[in-house]
Amino acid sequence: MTMHFTLVRAADGFHLVPKIAAKIENPYVDVRNFTLTNWQQKQSLAISILKANKGHLLQDQKLIGFKQSSQQFLDQFTSFTGSKLGG
Repeated sequence: MTMHFTLVRAADGFHLVPKIAAKIENPYVDVRNFTLTNWQQKQSLAISILKANKGHLLQDQKLIGFKQSSQQFLDQFTSFTGSKLGG
């Protein structure tokens, strides 16, 4: 399970987020106090969260640009490959 999902703790509780690639890293991440710098360092987690339709976890006003660029990356990758990222 830790290879395919990340347990994310957010202000509204816990979320099980499918990873975009099976890896042992990041089995649990507490994002309650994440800053833009933290999200930039965990871009694959941010993209996984958006892919799982849990974008509300990135709602801080300071993250709007980061969220939009991450979503654009996900959209471009999906349209380029013709398939869904990670599955």
